[in-house]
This record gives sequence, C-alpha cells and structure tokens, in this order.
Amino acid sequence: MNAQKLKITCIIAVISFCITAQLPAQILPNEVIDAYFKAFNNASFEELTKITTNDITITEGDFVLCRSVDQLKTVFQWDSVFIPEYKILDFNQNGAVYDVVVSKMDDRVRFLHDIPLVSNIQFTIEEGKIKKQTIGTYSCFDMDTWRGRLKGLVSWIQQNHPDLNGFERDISPKGAINFIKSIRLYSNRELNTEERIFIDKDIQLIHLRDSVFIHETWTDSERWGRFSSNGMVITQHGKAIMVDTPMDNTKTERLYNYLKNKMGIEVVKLVPGHYHNDCIGGIEFLHSKGVQSLANILTVNKCIEEKLPVPRHSFTQKKIMDFMGLTVECAFYGGGHSFDNIVVWSPESKILFGGCLVKSQSSRGLGNLNDAVVDEWASTIEKIKAAFPETDIVVPGHGSHGGKDLLSHTIDLVKSHEQKE
Repeated sequence: MNAQKLKITCIIAVISFCITAQLPAQILPNEVIDAYFKAFNNASFEELTKITTNDITITEGDFVLCRSVDQLKTVFQWDSVFIPEYKILDFNQNGAVYDVVVSKMDDRVRFLHDIPLVSNIQFTIEEGKIKKQTIGTYSCFDMDTWRGRLKGLVSWIQQNHPDLNGFERDISPKGAINFIKSIRLYSNRELNTEERIFIDKDIQLIHLRDSVFIHETWTDSERWGRFSSNGMVITQHGKAIMVDTPMDNTKTERLYNYLKNKMGIEVVKLVPGHYHNDCIGGIEFLHSKGVQSLANILTVNKCIEEKLPVPRHSFTQKKIMDFMGLTVECAFYGGGHSFDNIVVWSPESKILFGGCLVKSQSSRGLGNLNDAVVDEWASTIEKIKAAFPETDIVVPGHGSHGGKDLLSHTIDLVKSHEQKE
C-alpha cells in the first residue's frame, strides 16, 4: 500500500472511531421497559417521552387509552395523582414482543383492592422506543371486591357530594383528584344506621348504632350451600371486642386487617358464643395477633375435649367488663342451640347478641340440632327476655337482625318442634 492510500485509510478509520464513540450505546429492551415504569414512579413525563414513540398506543381489552404521546400525557397525569408504585415481576421476549408481569399499588388500588394489581402486559419496541403497550389479563384480581367497594363509594358520593359525580369515569387529572377527594370523604364519613360496608364478597359490616357493628360472613358448604353467619364488633377509641369469629382463619384475617387498616380499629378481645366453627373458626389467627379470648368455662372445657383451639380465659355464669367506658356483659342462661351458648349484652346501645341461640324472623326451623339441648331452649330464652327487658336490637347467629320479637319467635319454633316430636 502506498503512502497516499495509507493516509486516506487512517483518516477514514479515525472518522469512524469518532462517530462510533459519540453514538450512545443501544439500550436493551428490558432497560427501556424498566425506564418506562420508573418514569411513572418518579412522575417524570420528560423521561417518558425519551423512550416512547410519538404515535404510542396503549390498549386494555377493547378500550384504547391513548394513540399518541400527547394523549399519553393525560393518562400519565391522571395516574400520577394516585402516587403509583410499579414493580416489574417478570420479563420474557417472544419474538418482537416483550411480555412483562407488573404489579401496581396506589391510593386508588389500596382503597378498592387492598393488595397490588398484577397484570400481564405486552410491549412492542421500535428503534429503542416503546410503540405499543397492550394490557392483558390480571392475576390475583378480586373483581367482586373492586366492584363492590366502588359501588358503595359511588352511591355514597351521589347522595352526599353530587358535585363529584362521574369521578370514576373521568380519566383526567381533575377526575383523579376528584377520585382521591371522594375516597377521603367516604373514609371519614359519619356512618348511618344500617349502613353496610362492603369488605369483599364474603365479608360485610353492618353498622347498627353508636360503635356497634354486625360482621356478616359468607361460607360455601357442600352440605348447606352458601350461607351467612353473624358476629359482632363493639368499638371504642380505636379498639374493639369481636363477638364470634368468621368460620375460618382466612376470613378472620381479612376482617381483622380491614378493621385495622381501613377503619383504624384494632381488635383486642374475642368473646366466642359457643364452641362451633362459626364462633371460634378464626381464634388461632386472633391469638397470633395477641388478641385476648374470653369464653364460657363450658366452651373452654369442650374445646379441650375436642382438641380444638382453646380460649385463654373463662367465666362461669356471668362476666361484666368495662371496655374503655362501655359495659359489655357476657352471660350463660342455659342450653339451647348448644349446651354452652351465651349471649352478649351492650346496655349503652341496647343491643343483644343472641348468636345461634336465637333464630332470625325468616327461620322456619331450629336448624342444626346435632348439639342442641332442645328441652332447655325455650326456658333459656325466657330467662334472657326477663334479664334484658330494655333490648332494642337482637342479633341472631344467622340471618337478619331484628327486635325483641326474635326471642318470642325462637320460643315458638322450639314449641313447634317439640309438638312434632
């Protein structure tokens, strides 16, 4: 090679090196997608525009969220109001498409769903920028809880703050602000009598009066089908006594967490009405949280005999507690639904929890009699009627609550059963 050709070759090499040195390194697809979610977490639309095409399209099912970067800005601003936290859980390449599993938690999700939304999202990347995002299926998504809580929120806002109507459909920054405002107003509302609070499809709270709630839980059984059970929650100064647990530890945990995380109420004491699952099914969970348990000595002894979880404290005939200024009376008057069943009386609110000892107005029979003491049942109820003449509300173990007439109704059912025998 002569000197002239060598000089030209060297010049070309130097130019090529300089150009290469000035080019940014190619960003890998996983880095682009990671940067995309970090931009949302950091509320930085400027960073988002660096990694998205001008005609970016985002779809969820048949719904198109945006078709351009300008429309993306509106979606971004709406999303940012809720202070989101996105996390990439999994990343896989499928040809030119990138499949990503993402979790999302924000103020809206926390209110409607408790746990993060986990979705499967497909990304199409063109020349290092995101061109298309398709939001697919959700895993671990409780549609019933989401819809139930949203329905309760929307209904309450329509009645009490109509100026915020439509917040749930408004995907704009103003819509998001109104959504947050609605959640705060609803969370801090003064509860109405008989108002129902939707926790999930299996658990609801019914506000009776003052600081007393029914916890109504639903169970699916091969033998009995889907049925509900009632317990009670007596609250005072952010603490609560739970009367009866749901049927199992899982539902009890969900109820406990909702009371604590959504309502600022910590369950500190449990009073089971008798030894069946619809009274002590969640006692192990409550014990794990340091909740004290108090039961009839007959219940305690039966739990020991049957090798069931055992309440840790007991009483014989009657126990009157001063619960942070509220009186709570637990009393045993005799057998009925079971040999150990008690009632719980709240004199300030004039509410009597009868549990399975008392039948709802819709009941046409005495129900499960496997452990019943039928020959004592009517006299037990008569004693209760005499002991609590000021009762306004009676809560049965299953079915709708009512007045003192539920006590008389139960006696009638017992007598009818005895006549048939």
